[in-house]
Amino acid sequence: MTEIIQILVEHPIATLFAAWGIGVGVKGIAEALMHPLQLRLEHREKMAEIEARRDTARALAGAVDETERTELVQQLLAAYEEAGEDLQNDDKGVLVRWGLSKND
Repeated sequence: MTEIIQILVEHPIATLFAAWGIGVGVKGIAEALMHPLQLRLEHREKMAEIEARRDTARALAGAVDETERTELVQQLLAAYEEAGEDLQNDDKGVLVRWGLSKND
C-alpha cells in the first residue's frame, strides 16, 4: 500500500492521466450498456405517438357532424394543455413539445 502511495506522489501527472483514462473507459462502458435501452425507449415513444395520432384520426373521421368534430377537437386541445405548457404549434400546425434537447 505504501508503494502505491509513493508512486502516486512521485508521478502526479501520470496518475492524473491514468485516472482520466479509467474515467473515460468506465463512461464508455456505461454508455455501451445503456444504448440498447435508450433505443428501445425511443422506439416505444415513437410508436405511442403514431398510435395516438391514428386514434385521433379515427375519432375525427368517425364524428358524424361538424359540431361533434369541433367538440372533439376542443377536447383534444384541452388534453394537450393538461399535458404540459411547453406544447406549441410548429410551422406545420402540429402540436409539439418545445424544450431544450441534447442537440440544443
